[in-house]
Formats: sequence, C-alpha cells, structure tokens
Amino acid sequence: MKNKEPEKEVLGMAAFDVKTTSEEGIKVEIALPDGTETGNFLIVRGADSPTFRKAQARTNRKLLDLQKKSKSLDPGDMIIRQEKLTSELVASLVADWNFEEECNIKNVSGFFEKAPQVMEQVDQVAGQRHHFFVKPLTVSKLTPEKSSGLVRKSKRAKSQTESISAG
Repeated sequence: MKNKEPEKEVLGMAAFDVKTTSEEGIKVEIALPDGTETGNFLIVRGADSPTFRKAQARTNRKLLDLQKKSKSLDPGDMIIRQEKLTSELVASLVADWNFEEECNIKNVSGFFEKAPQVMEQVDQVAGQRHHFFVKPLTVSKLTPEKSSGLVRKSKRAKSQTESISAG
C-alpha cells in the first residue's frame, strides 16, 4: 500500500500577493559592523514595490543619459555618478527608519555612503520575495544568496547577520 500524501491546502490568489507588503515594507533590524545589536531599524520595501519600480525606471533613464555622455566624462567621474545613482535607487527601498533624521532619499543615500554594509543588507532583503507575503515569515538570520542585484556581489559582506520581523 502506498502512503497517501496529506492534501495540500488550496489558497486564494491573495495568498500569493507580494506587491502589497513590498510597498508597505518590513521591519529590518540593523546591527553595528561588528555584529552588536542595536535598537535601530529600517522599514524596507521589496523589489516588487511600485515605488521602487518607478525609481528603477527613472534610474535606468539617467544611466542611459549618462552613457550617452560617457565619451565626454572622465572614467572616474562616470563610476562615481553610477554609484550615486545606485545608492539613490537602493535608498528608495527604505520607507522609514527610527533615526532622528528625516527618512528621505538624500539622508538614506548619505547614510549608505557611510555604512555600505547597511546598503547591502537592504538590497539583500528587498530581493527576497518570501519576506513580502501578506503574512511574512520571521527570520532570525538572512543568507546573502539573493538580492535585487543592485549592489555588486564583490562588495557583499561574507558574514552578515540581521534579523527581520514583521513590521
């Protein structure tokens, strides 16, 4: 006799919705570079967020314009401008935070400049859709396997840990 597999629950289409939570964002606790836990957190949007998708389209247009001007630009200037656009794009994934400073693209991008490990963390979280289901999972540690692909993999920290909780 064959063992009968338990029946799987049939879900409605809403169970597959990642876009709603991607826009609202999830709470991501951030630690110091040495791993020391802090009370700081960011509300991170998912890569499927309409806000992020619009920012991505704007950034792509700016990158195309930059490529058209590339012959007249110093290669170093070109790289700096591309990195700034990437930082601003990843900053659009941050919906809120609990720092005293206002949460806006300029401040978040400036924070990323001084704390690139946090930018990498945001990029990783945003690219992992399983965090953005209507009932997101609680994960104690993330693995740096998948990201939205914005931050170069060569810059990824090898031993990042962060905790994510539903926001």
